[in-house]
Amino acid sequence: MFDGSKKEYVESDATNPINVYGKSKLMGEQQIVGLMRDYWIIRTSWLFGRHGKNFVDTMLTLSKQMDKVKVVNDQVGKPTYTVDLAGKTREVLGMQPGIYHITNDGVCSWYEFASAIIPNTVPCTSEEFPRKAKRPRFSVLANRKTAPMRHWREALADYLRSRGS
Repeated sequence: MFDGSKKEYVESDATNPINVYGKSKLMGEQQIVGLMRDYWIIRTSWLFGRHGKNFVDTMLTLSKQMDKVKVVNDQVGKPTYTVDLAGKTREVLGMQPGIYHITNDGVCSWYEFASAIIPNTVPCTSEEFPRKAKRPRFSVLANRKTAPMRHWREALADYLRSRGS
């Protein structure tokens, strides 16, 4: 949704997607805004939780399969636990319509996030770990319209406990 040229993004910042995924999310938002008078759009990032694939589960699997797991250290964002997001969504629905950034508190790189999950991470650059889609260096969503949620490290600890890790 954003190009990563700023350290953080507030809800009112202009969007500038740099890949097809970001462009499709923006198109969805534009359709909602164009068709509805009252809407609640929640932007979030780096989701992890019980259902579906996520970074935490991927790291746990790779850690068992590999001696060292390379993870980029130059892409920064905010992990978000789906349980916390669901609770905050209820709160947002009681607020004024609009666009909201909802993430757990705290900023980290993918490497820092991985290091909190598994012990055998090794930092690398985005150039050393090429992906098909271009990724923004900074994708930090600043929560300006709601009270902050708990730190992602606390949320991660709860998630890992819930899965018996």
